Amino acid sequence: AFDDVLHLAPDDVGSLNNKGVVLKSLAVSQTICSQIQEAKQSYIDSVATSDNALKYAPDSVLTLNNKGNALHHLAALQTSCGQTEEARQNCVESIAAFDDALKLAPSYVGALSNKGNALQRLAAVEIACSQHGQAQRAYEAAIAAYSKALTYSPENARIMSNKGGLLISLFQLQASQGLAEE
Repeated sequence: AFDDVLHLAPDDVGSLNNKGVVLKSLAVSQTICSQIQEAKQSYIDSVATSDNALKYAPDSVLTLNNKGNALHHLAALQTSCGQTEEARQNCVESIAAFDDALKLAPSYVGALSNKGNALQRLAAVEIACSQHGQAQRAYEAAIAAYSKALTYSPENARIMSNKGGLLISLFQLQASQGLAEE
């Protein structure tokens, strides 16, 4: 259906954005069904669809956020497949998409929280690559993103839980490196 609409109106940003979201959702389902290659392709197609929408509406905060989410989920899949370099690159691109959204809407709690999630994923990739200093910096940046989100949504339990979990992860990383403070 999206392709039919986009054939008639290729610059319909709403349809492009929705198609990107549906492709990301398809990739999640494919991952659950162990259709790994298909899921990777659906994530890639989701990102490409977001990029297409951004050609017509470069200031679309929603599209930038959706692109960041697709890249973050692709990085998670790549991490589970041992593709750490690809995962690292997609984490970096995901964070950049969230940063672009936040330049346009600094108080957008969804983008702040999603940026924290992507930074948490980046930290996990860095740990897998034994890059503990970079992992610590990613954890600290993720905690800062969650803290900022909480300034706009102070009673958001999910963000509080994510931040709390990251504080524990950061402490464990520091303890494993002999850096933790009592």
